[in-house]
Amino acid sequence: MASSHSDIWNSGTLTELIGDDATVQHRLLQRFLVNALLQRDAIQNAAVQADLAALTTQAHTLKSAARSVGALALGELCQALESASTAQEVSACQALAQQVPDALAQAQACIEQHLAASA
Repeated sequence: MASSHSDIWNSGTLTELIGDDATVQHRLLQRFLVNALLQRDAIQNAAVQADLAALTTQAHTLKSAARSVGALALGELCQALESASTAQEVSACQALAQQVPDALAQAQACIEQHLAASA
C-alpha cells in the first residue's frame, strides 16, 4: 500500500512547533535536507560496517530532526532502526538502513515541492 503525502511529510508539524513564519520554516527545511543527506550516508556506512553504536546515534539524530519537520514516515523508520541497533539486531539494522534512502527521497520530494510552491 502506498503512503499518502501526509504520511510521508506533514507540512503542519513545523508550523505547530515554530509558528507560521515562512522564512524561518524555509530555512529550517533546507537545513534539514542538507543534514538528512549527510545522516543518510552515515547510516549507510555504519550499516555496512555493522557499527551499531554509530547506527543508534545517527538513527536517533535523524529521527528527531525528521519528526520535528514533519517527515513522519522517515521518523518512524529511524525509530525502528534505533530500536534494532539498541537491541544489537545486526540483520534487522542492515535491512532497515537499506530503506532510509527511499524514505528520505520521498520526504525530500514533498519538502522540495512545498519549498518551490511557497517561494
